[in-house]
Amino acid sequence: MDGSPARYTRLLVFLGLLPLLLMDMFLGLPDGVFPIGGAVIMTAAALVHFYGGERRAGVGWILFGAALLFVSSVEIAASLLYLVVFAMLLLSGLVLLASQRAELGDEA
Repeated sequence: MDGSPARYTRLLVFLGLLPLLLMDMFLGLPDGVFPIGGAVIMTAAALVHFYGGERRAGVGWILFGAALLFVSSVEIAASLLYLVVFAMLLLSGLVLLASQRAELGDEA
């Protein structure tokens, strides 16, 4: 792989989620298509990181996908516990991605 896996995954996630989001907004995709499709895209991003030797960043993308699936499967505003779980999944994913970048000295 030429370059940092982050270079590929950012583009992959952007080009994967943008059309999915636009189709959901304007065409009204069936329930569950956006979160499942988003989780698949984020899993693909994780695989790119795993292939590039960046395990923490890969797990970070998996946690983002899990947060997306979690939000789609429960009524997030129904319970403070649901909100805390969602926040922890997102925060954990961010921390893992940031720690991978810090270790590699990548400021991008």
